[in-house]
Amino acid sequence: DAGILRRDARGETALQVAARGRDTVDTAVYLLQRFGGWKEQLSAEDVCRALPAVCRAGDTGLLLEMHDLAGGHADWQVAVAGGLVAACSANRTEVVERLLSTLASADPNAPTGQDGSTALMAASENGHLACVEYLVTQGAQVGQAEQDGSTALMAASQNGHLACVEYLVTQGA
Repeated sequence: DAGILRRDARGETALQVAARGRDTVDTAVYLLQRFGGWKEQLSAEDVCRALPAVCRAGDTGLLLEMHDLAGGHADWQVAVAGGLVAACSANRTEVVERLLSTLASADPNAPTGQDGSTALMAASENGHLACVEYLVTQGAQVGQAEQDGSTALMAASQNGHLACVEYLVTQGA
């Protein structure tokens, strides 16, 4: 544990450096899961940055701890939207359910990134029918489009996910 607590010349630990990095959030998730004391080391902004990776990893316990620490931060809703997309991309239905049932800020229709992708589009693109079905039961709009006009039905169709296509069609897509 001493190594994780070591600080560099700027006073930062390995966890803080990983949480702030652009391509290092998976490393941050590993460190969060492996070592205690992260709540004292990370800012709410760092926690928001790492949230999508935690959702992709499927760690619902860590997700709730992160909510307790950063749930009131200005970037939290954006982080949750990114977390929903990450969880749907990785077929982490239990995380999607936790995000939508526990966190009041979770919106199944929240667009993410510059393209406006949603959790439903991510689940459909990857053929994760259980996520698609759950999102629709929670109010996800089957006809919502990205900036370029593409929809969840188009994503499922383009990637050959017949079960998702059939379900989305029955839901009015």
